[in-house]
Amino acid sequence: MARKEFNDHEYHGGRVTDDPLDDKPARMRYPCAANQCPMPGTIFPGNTRSWVCVYHCNAHSGDWPRITQILLDWQCVTSEINAARRALTGESARDPVAIDAAFAAGWQRLEPLAGDWAEQLRPGNIRVRGVESRHRESYGDWANRLTEFIGGRVLDGLTKRAGAAR
Repeated sequence: MARKEFNDHEYHGGRVTDDPLDDKPARMRYPCAANQCPMPGTIFPGNTRSWVCVYHCNAHSGDWPRITQILLDWQCVTSEINAARRALTGESARDPVAIDAAFAAGWQRLEPLAGDWAEQLRPGNIRVRGVESRHRESYGDWANRLTEFIGGRVLDGLTKRAGAAR
């Protein structure tokens, strides 16, 4: 899926898809206001007329380009977060078989790209205070964990940049 097509405001051929297994691009309802950000705008901060993603919300505007670059560097993960959101809120949300198929497909797409991070990104059991429980992680749980993982990469990137400026 091409980055520009995914974040385009226009309908693609007059259709918007919620099918996570559909390889055609889907339109985001509210793209993040940060230029080229791959995440949807899920927060309306009130001080602007635009929606922003969780990573750009309350961040210094001078940090927006760096945050966006980190998100683009980790696009293999951000794409899976977005696919999970589409699956869990779209037409297939009520179909457990479709959700399980989307979950399996998500890990199949991400696993070859995960590299050294595979152990952290692999679906598993629900973690409580860093310890795995006996309960299987759901697609939504996994997407939330991926969201937190990306948040950690953003913080790492901003911290390294601040440390280099000193």
